[in-house]
Amino acid sequence: MAFSVSFTVTQSADGATLSLKDTSNYGDGGSFNKADFTSRTLYVTRGDDLVENVEPFPYTNTNNSIQDVHAWTIDQDYVYSIKMVLIHNSSVEYTYTAQVITTEFTNKKLRQILSAFSTCGCENNCRLAEKMQCGIDAATARTCAGDISQAQQLMAYVNEIADNHVNC
Repeated sequence: MAFSVSFTVTQSADGATLSLKDTSNYGDGGSFNKADFTSRTLYVTRGDDLVENVEPFPYTNTNNSIQDVHAWTIDQDYVYSIKMVLIHNSSVEYTYTAQVITTEFTNKKLRQILSAFSTCGCENNCRLAEKMQCGIDAATARTCAGDISQAQQLMAYVNEIADNHVNC
C-alpha cells in the first residue's frame, strides 16, 4: 500500500485553540512506520501576514496507531495555509498542504448580534446576518482556491460589520 500523508484541523468550541491531528497512514501494509521518518515539520502561513512560520511537529510516540496532535492558540479567526512535510529515512519527502478557515469567533459574534435584536432597530440590521454569512461564504471560497490573503480580508470585513453593529 502507498504511503499517504494527511492531517485534519479542528477549532475548539471557544474558538481559542486549533488542533492539527496527523492522520497519515503509518504502518499500513507493514511499511512506512513512524520510526522510518527522520522529521516532521509544519509550515504555517496565516492570511493576515503571509509569513511562513516553521513549526517542528515531533512524534510523541513511535506507535503507528497513535495520532499525534499539535495545538496552538488564536485570538480571532484567521485563514491558514498549512503544509506538513515528512522526510523518510531514505531521503524521500512527503508533503500535504491544506487551506483552513476558522470561523468560531465570527459565528459567536453573529449569534450575539442576532440575539441582541428582534426587530430592525438600526439601519440594515435586517440584512446583517445575510451580509455576514455572504462574507464567510466568500472567504471560504477564496480559501478553497488557495487565496488566503483575500480570504483573510473578507474575514476582516465580516468582523468589521459585526463590530459596527455594536456601535449603532
